[in-house]
Amino acid sequence: MPRATFEGEFLHRDLYEMAAAYAFHMCQSYPFVDGNKRTGLASAVVFFELNGVSINDPEGLLYQAMIDVASGSLEKLALGRILRVLPHQS
Repeated sequence: MPRATFEGEFLHRDLYEMAAAYAFHMCQSYPFVDGNKRTGLASAVVFFELNGVSINDPEGLLYQAMIDVASGSLEKLALGRILRVLPHQS
């Protein structure tokens, strides 16, 4: 989903929405018996690192965000907005 395109354009506007897509869809699709939230978040963090961005979460916002994604109370674009406002280094 993060690399999805239409007429040669990505469906997600930036790295934050792409990373959110990794985390959201892995968490929501339940590919594993256990660890879907952790795996989804880890995939987003690795995606950032591979693209030269280091995310910091000193207040632990991502823990609650992934709980909210799993419960269905946080949508993909909202997760992207959370990722965008976290401190990061390029």
